[in-house]
Amino acid sequence: MARAIEPEALQPVVVCPNEDHATHSIHLQGRQFAVKATGRDTGGSFAAGLLRAEPMSGPPLHLRTHEDEWFYILKGQLAFEVGDRCFIAVPGTSVFAPREVPHTWQNFTGEVAEALAVLTPADIEEDFPEAVIETLESVVLEILMTRHGIITLGPPLSR
Repeated sequence: MARAIEPEALQPVVVCPNEDHATHSIHLQGRQFAVKATGRDTGGSFAAGLLRAEPMSGPPLHLRTHEDEWFYILKGQLAFEVGDRCFIAVPGTSVFAPREVPHTWQNFTGEVAEALAVLTPADIEEDFPEAVIETLESVVLEILMTRHGIITLGPPLSR
């Protein structure tokens, strides 16, 4: 987990539209997360970024044990399963997935979907050293996920 930083030590941060503020890009099976605020920026309280989901992409059903996750849909639509709820999230929809609650999402459309995503507290965004995670073997990815308290529970959503 990110270490807490004294509030007076925090500095303003500006990240331009096409910039990624992380030390590396996070690409994972058709999903890209451009980090806009890191745990270093926020004293460990949260990390935020722009999630871009290619058509037919989405994570397996999982839960996080370390952080809560929040999404705000900007473009396109994503099908979500959070706990026992299944729904389609369109632009303007806010989705909160608390830690310890199984969740997943999938872009079933033919267009790229975009969402703001926030993890609190900050943790995972700075600790994936691989520049492009797509090349990792599934066993290595599973080890990284386990280290960050992400437990895979099932496959991605299907229609």
